[in-house]
Amino acid sequence: EVVGRLEETTQKLSELKVKGDASSDGVAMYSKRGGGKVYNTQVFGQHLPVTMESKGCVWSVREVSADDILCVLRGDMGGFDGRAVLANDDETIGATVEFLAKVWETFLNGKEMLLSAKGDLKLQDIDDIQSYLKLSELIARVQNFRCNVSNKLFEQFRIVQAKMRVEQRVSELRHKLSDASLQQMPEFHQRIAVLQQFGYLDHMQLVQMKGRVACEIQSCDELLATEMIFRGVLTSLKPEEAISLISSLVFQGGRSDEEGEMDVDTSLRQKCEELTALALEIGEMQQVCQMLIPPEDYLRSCLNFGLVKVVYEWACGREFKEICDYTDVMEGTIVRTIIRLEETCREFKDAARVMGDPHLLKLMEEASFMIKRDVIFAASLYVQ
Repeated sequence: EVVGRLEETTQKLSELKVKGDASSDGVAMYSKRGGGKVYNTQVFGQHLPVTMESKGCVWSVREVSADDILCVLRGDMGGFDGRAVLANDDETIGATVEFLAKVWETFLNGKEMLLSAKGDLKLQDIDDIQSYLKLSELIARVQNFRCNVSNKLFEQFRIVQAKMRVEQRVSELRHKLSDASLQQMPEFHQRIAVLQQFGYLDHMQLVQMKGRVACEIQSCDELLATEMIFRGVLTSLKPEEAISLISSLVFQGGRSDEEGEMDVDTSLRQKCEELTALALEIGEMQQVCQMLIPPEDYLRSCLNFGLVKVVYEWACGREFKEICDYTDVMEGTIVRTIIRLEETCREFKDAARVMGDPHLLKLMEEASFMIKRDVIFAASLYVQ
């Protein structure tokens, strides 16, 4: 009720014009109580909060948010006049301060003064009621604190608050010095060294052209894909051969027999071997830069030639049931791989635009057109 009256008074303060002397900086307000007594509120020309002293009591009027209100206590403030308080009327302020002091003392004595959840606040939602009951339990614990009756409460509170801030800062610094925070730092510098060795970053760690191209690759190993582009691995290939070779970067299924994996034409087989050697080179450079990934493990993690033949035949126009005969991989895996492969084609086209390579751009457009067809890219298998 007090907060509501203060808000109403503040709003009227902003709406009323100055009455009386034109040189006055305040606002003349008329109280409904006290026979129409006039209060001049020029002492509140400044912004809230306002702190003053009346009859030996220090009091303040301040604006607070709903989050700052801990609870609402029972009490009859029917005689409270917000206008008189804002006008710094000693009599009204003295009575108000005395009333609030008695309420606070009664509260500290452990008397139940909180509004009830259902009877007073009319709460209906079970979650709201449970939250309010939990809050009531916490407030009951506050009532038993011995510091409530201390004359140095606010001074002690500031000391505890400062201590908590220091403890929080110490906790943050300890985390920054902990293994959880620093365990990734060595690997970070090792990867920076690898990127510098391959020319993605300069000695000042500024991103170069290869680095900007690598940023366009998201669906497969960025380092190997970028090296494949800049070393011209795809330059001499036909669109169907290029897309089948790129499938080795995308396919994530189980690894089959090596001879079955390499059951392709001689030119495409040579490119697969060239790509394998390139992956091993990257893995060896990572090992030189003290990364803990063996080159063979890196090769197995980023390359899989299990669907090279399947994708090649699909790009050449074979039916889906025919390409399934070339491998033991499940049909769903084939569909997902080719769909991801089309996404990788879009990324390679973006990379070609960044580096200004019209030949690679045209090659990827033709390859994407060849694989984006038939049942794999149907909107629904039940209607097409």
